[in-house]
Amino acid sequence: AQAVFGFKQAAGCPPELFASGHSLPSAAMLQAPIARDVQVQVAAGLQAGWAVTQDRARAGWTVTQEKAQAGWAITHEKAKAGWAVAKERAHAGCVAAKERVDVACEGRALLDRGGHSVETAI
Repeated sequence: AQAVFGFKQAAGCPPELFASGHSLPSAAMLQAPIARDVQVQVAAGLQAGWAVTQDRARAGWTVTQEKAQAGWAITHEKAKAGWAVAKERAHAGCVAAKERVDVACEGRALLDRGGHSVETAI
């Protein structure tokens, strides 16, 4: 094999590439297309990854919103049920208070009338 500029001619390589006046391609020139291909592949991979990340984020946000709305609906229903129970208890308390007031009024009326029934009650 013939050596030119410190490089040996590879078998099957045309000898005119090694003739004087021709420059050999540098390693950087040979690697440039490979580097561009790698850059394109990396960019495509990043774009695909970003698209997947965005899709998953959108899906997660949708699920979060649905859960929040469902939670709000449940909370709203529980609040309505709690309000109904509170109204029932308040009404029952009012009825009991009215009964006590009625008994007190009747007792006072009996005391005001006096007589044998008051003596028996006391």
